[in-house]
Amino acid sequence: MSLNSSSLVGTVVAVQANFYRVRLDPAAGIHENIALADAPTLLCTRRTRLKKIGQQVMVGDRVVVDEPDWTDRRGAISEV
Repeated sequence: MSLNSSSLVGTVVAVQANFYRVRLDPAAGIHENIALADAPTLLCTRRTRLKKIGQQVMVGDRVVVDEPDWTDRRGAISEV
């Protein structure tokens, strides 16, 4: 996985139509006491590049989320 400063890593916990609910990993050392149920989640779409290469995204997949929008709690899956 290639990460940049605005990338986050998480796990897909639900899929509905073309949207993916991703539970983000707590940042290393920052939220180590956070309960798994309290971990932040984002509603994400799959980048067009992934669709073009036929990359499916399924529940349980570890993904990289780019460009998080914390106001609307949305993001885009850029890598599986």
